[in-house]
Amino acid sequence: MACSSLTPFTMSIQPTYHGAPAWVAKKLGFFEEICLDATLPVYRSGAPQVMEISTWSIGSAGSPPNIQGWNKGVLVTAGINNDESVANALVANADGIASWDSIVAAGTLGDTKITVPPTSTAELVVEACLKKNNISFDP
Repeated sequence: MACSSLTPFTMSIQPTYHGAPAWVAKKLGFFEEICLDATLPVYRSGAPQVMEISTWSIGSAGSPPNIQGWNKGVLVTAGINNDESVANALVANADGIASWDSIVAAGTLGDTKITVPPTSTAELVVEACLKKNNISFDP
């Protein structure tokens, strides 16, 4: 196909298997073959990707960010190609497990620390888990 010009578009991706096809297509020149000029910003997880939705027109992300974006009314999901729910879990060391009952009883984490990347799907999972157990996310 001969192109007189390329139509620009921005597709957000993550460094995961569902983002790989777009990245490979860009590297191999497949977008240009069909008269498209693709810009592919890469996000470390879906939460920041959804927060910057105004900067891209199409994206590839897992289930949690699609649900998050739909709930905020900023995203239309065309299809979900994978279910990542089995990969989301809250884990703790022996001290954390031993103190869980007192954390639930107090309704606060107190001095207990939970490490997650900010504005990430992991943060949303932890926050939902704490909320489900009536535990304040803020100390």
